[in-house]
Amino acid sequence: QATFAELVGRVPADGAIICNSADPHVAPICAAARAPIIDYRRQEIPQLTVPGQHNRQNAMAAAAAAGALSIPSRYRMQALQNFPGTWRRFQYKGVTPQGAMVYDDYAHNPQKVAAAITGARELYPDRRIVAVFQPHLYSRTKHFLPEFANALVQADAVVLLPIYAAREANDQSISSDMLAQKITLQAPAIRATVRDSFATAKKYLDQELTAGDVVLVMGAGDSTQLATLLVQ
Repeated sequence: QATFAELVGRVPADGAIICNSADPHVAPICAAARAPIIDYRRQEIPQLTVPGQHNRQNAMAAAAAAGALSIPSRYRMQALQNFPGTWRRFQYKGVTPQGAMVYDDYAHNPQKVAAAITGARELYPDRRIVAVFQPHLYSRTKHFLPEFANALVQADAVVLLPIYAAREANDQSISSDMLAQKITLQAPAIRATVRDSFATAKKYLDQELTAGDVVLVMGAGDSTQLATLLVQ
């Protein structure tokens, strides 16, 4: 909040601050603003090709930014209506040999994981959602363990990959197995399994997937490689 308040304070009076001013985390930041506040929630948007409330919020923010730049409404609406999505944000990768659809998503914190699963459920309400998640960072996984479990239980089945260390040293006090246990305790009906590599995850999914399943591969590491492997 302090960092964003500093940024907001730098926007000149003839600029604009585009945000959800009712958000309790954002409202204190706006107090530092010299520029007008534009609340994007009042923006009209068309039906989008990408699912999820998070994408609708992004679209409203984009429409507000375009409006602040005096871009005519008809161009804003057309651009949003035709927007196909972006790389690693619910990106459609193809179909597995079993007939399951595979999507790749950069989601790596609990809110984004929940948003990705909710978006998949919105688009495919009657299909089985299989979440494949590669936790990113030992510290983040440990700090948000309950929140990650809360997000992942929204899927019908969960496959976990080893934690992607990135910049951190190995921390034996946290693991994907612990996250799987947390999910199982919270929702015993959901099968949460851990696979130690992309190869073993692919082998497992090849046996488990059926036609019509929706596979959502999530993570900020190299999990995108598994999404590609599944459709090859």
